[in-house]
Amino acid sequence: MFLICFSHANQTFASVSEFTPYSFASLLSIGLTPFGTFGNVLFVICSSYFLVDKTRSRTEKAINILMDSSLISLCILIGFLISPEPLSVDTIIQQIFPDVFALNWFVPCYAIFYLLSPIAVIGLKHFTKKQHFVFTIASLLVYGGLSLLGLPPIGSNLLQFFYILNLVAFVKWHVPSLATHKLANFLMFLIGLSLCYAGIYLSLLFGEPSALTGRIPIFSPFLVIAFLGLFNLFEQMRFENKFISYLSGCSLFVYVIHENFLLRPSPG
Repeated sequence: MFLICFSHANQTFASVSEFTPYSFASLLSIGLTPFGTFGNVLFVICSSYFLVDKTRSRTEKAINILMDSSLISLCILIGFLISPEPLSVDTIIQQIFPDVFALNWFVPCYAIFYLLSPIAVIGLKHFTKKQHFVFTIASLLVYGGLSLLGLPPIGSNLLQFFYILNLVAFVKWHVPSLATHKLANFLMFLIGLSLCYAGIYLSLLFGEPSALTGRIPIFSPFLVIAFLGLFNLFEQMRFENKFISYLSGCSLFVYVIHENFLLRPSPG
């Protein structure tokens, strides 16, 4: 959540600032831009780690997520209606139904992903290890490889989530020893992240620096492998902290508050 908030703050700052091409500030802003994608990938990896062991989902959980998002949006709307700030009818309707209009795209997308994940898990469990391996490599080559070339096949945010779910399922079910191999996971993270940033800054050779230059597709195999390695490193840690657990339960609230377009100007 920190990465996502930091990325959005950087986007807003970049949209109201004028950077000199190839200046330190410009290059730094480009380097911070993919933090949001990093956070999204980490969140889906964490969720998938638990979802791949479940063949049922709770409808009330998805409903609660959507209701929490709508309630926060409504509270923010009420604050603006009380203030002298003028709001259009379209804006008011969108704020009342933020998930319907996908004002925070991640929330409704994740709710659908959560509800449909058992279907995907049941389907993947019917694969043999060899079949699952071939399917995973094919997805990394087709969606991951082509996205690096700027030629991704037809996809969606929801498909990206299942793309990650499949990789997590294969590693957890068929390569459990990888999770405990600290050096391998550290190298996965270090090499994958380095290749991500190498691609970003090498792309500057073919165009002027801009906020879009730092965008990385979630389908990128380097990105998913890097943060799967990071997740495995932290998954081996054992500690209990009620305060951290409480904060993690508030991550949705942080996201929908700071990303509400009444509070955050849209970049660009």
